[in-house]
Amino acid sequence: MNNNNRNNRNKNNNNRNKRQLQQAKNKNENIHIPRYIRNQPWYYKDNAKGEEEEEEVTNDEKSTEENAEKGEKGDYLLHHRQKTKGGALDIDNNSEAKIGLGIKDEFKIVKLQDASTRISGSSNFCKNCGEVGHREKDCMEKPRKAQKIVPDISSNNTDKDTVLIRGTSDDWDSRKDRWYGYSGKEYNELLRKWEQDKQNDMQDKAKFQNDETLWDTDEEIELMKLELYKDSVGSLKKDDSKNSQLYKTSTRLREDKAAYLNDLNSTESNYDPKSRLYKSETLGAVDEKSKMFRRHLTGEGLKLSELNDFVRSHAKEMGVRDEVEDKEKIQHVLVANPTKYEYLMKKTKQEGLKEPKVVSISELEAKKVEGTKQSEEQRKHLRDLYG
Repeated sequence: MNNNNRNNRNKNNNNRNKRQLQQAKNKNENIHIPRYIRNQPWYYKDNAKGEEEEEEVTNDEKSTEENAEKGEKGDYLLHHRQKTKGGALDIDNNSEAKIGLGIKDEFKIVKLQDASTRISGSSNFCKNCGEVGHREKDCMEKPRKAQKIVPDISSNNTDKDTVLIRGTSDDWDSRKDRWYGYSGKEYNELLRKWEQDKQNDMQDKAKFQNDETLWDTDEEIELMKLELYKDSVGSLKKDDSKNSQLYKTSTRLREDKAAYLNDLNSTESNYDPKSRLYKSETLGAVDEKSKMFRRHLTGEGLKLSELNDFVRSHAKEMGVRDEVEDKEKIQHVLVANPTKYEYLMKKTKQEGLKEPKVVSISELEAKKVEGTKQSEEQRKHLRDLYG
């Protein structure tokens, strides 16, 4: 039972596919085009009706519906075509190949020749393209499988043994020319369209142009000091971060002078072109060792340097020395314990704000200096060295 059902299902699918192929051939449709491209949208028919009513200027709705139906049957991809007015080519759209108005597709009837009659026939024609005046080895056309003879102009019957070739009096150079079939009439409609667009833009600019002549330079400087802004029309508005259409008027005083011009008459150049900064005491200082200009630290860099100095001082208080190797030195490194020293520095600052600690007199008295006790190994090592 399962095999029979499967066979029936396959037969139904095959019959459906054959039916779809036959329908597509009758309508000259491409079945491989997806449905969302092939089907017309619901709003296209209304737009097509409106365009036809504007062109024909008629109030007959039935005629427009009939024209739309005919267009759908004739071309199922009508909603993808671009319509041109005035009979000119759509030069703006280069998605499709177009034939120029100067090209006329006229064909001549050519009969095929058998091998027996081909040898006995005239040798003054090309066996490749069928034209008279050159041989097959001198032919510039694409090589063809079907050999052709001299065209028979008197016969108008097109049988199975006849072939149509393009009939033109132009030579090969003119047909291969880049501007073959071009005429200036195709471009006139496009130029007219551009001129109309320019006029529309000029009218729009005349309506919404900036009235910069209303404001003098001194007035603009005063507006900048008052933190006022100008919109596109020239009216004043206050600063509003939500309104993105406002912009600041960029004005500059004539007395403004570039900072690097101060070094023209001096022996030292304080202007750094790489960083585009003018060296001053407010920005930084010159290092005595490297003789280089170092900028003052700000922001997070300043906080990190303060934390590093605190770690160094705290390590000295704990008796850590640089020349002595010890495992406990790792505990006094900032990179290894950043959170620890941030907390300690914060704690010390809070303690410093409190009341000063009361020191007794006994702590201030002079005491005997007590050094670190030497181990037996260190004493033995010193005895061996110095006796």
